[in-house]
Amino acid sequence: MSEPALHRLETAAWIVVAGAVCAWMTPLEPNLLEEGIALHLAQRMVQGEYLFRDLASFTGPLPFELLAVLFRLLGEDVLVARGATATMQGLACGALYALATRARGGRDGAAHLPAA
Repeated sequence: MSEPALHRLETAAWIVVAGAVCAWMTPLEPNLLEEGIALHLAQRMVQGEYLFRDLASFTGPLPFELLAVLFRLLGEDVLVARGATATMQGLACGALYALATRARGGRDGAAHLPAA
């Protein structure tokens, strides 16, 4: 297997592993206050309210806008939100591994540490 193909395979593996671990952990100890706020704001956005005009928040708009779009497409359910969180966690972990590999100038195993 070529070096770039192996790098893509390892990056994909980190995406899958991190997403799966995040999805596996979410029901064990949900943060109902923090999770509930995001769900509530996204539900209100689906109903037509606007972030930063009708809804006050001290964070960037991307999480709420993404969640509102997913709610419109898939329905208003906590599993939709948790699935989005697991997906984003997996993508972030894969990106971190890819960046660490490139920063070190190639595969030497040390890039797995920041991803883990």
